[in-house]
Amino acid sequence: MASGSLDLLTRFETILAVKRCLDSSNRGVVFNLLEGCDRGGSFNRWYPSQIKRACESFGGVEIFSGYLDGDFTVRITL
Repeated sequence: MASGSLDLLTRFETILAVKRCLDSSNRGVVFNLLEGCDRGGSFNRWYPSQIKRACESFGGVEIFSGYLDGDFTVRITL
């Protein structure tokens, strides 16, 4: 589980980190991201559909949103 830590990575680094976590897991991973258009700068932002598409080949992807404005959670199960 990762909370907030992936927001500081580039998009490439985010996918790489998720893949590495999955490689070390036998069940899956859960992480949250900031929602919105990637504007460069300090924080990495994604739209849920973008991260879902980027991670579909890793396993089952579920998105949870609506609990906090500008934030969403991703669960990938193996």
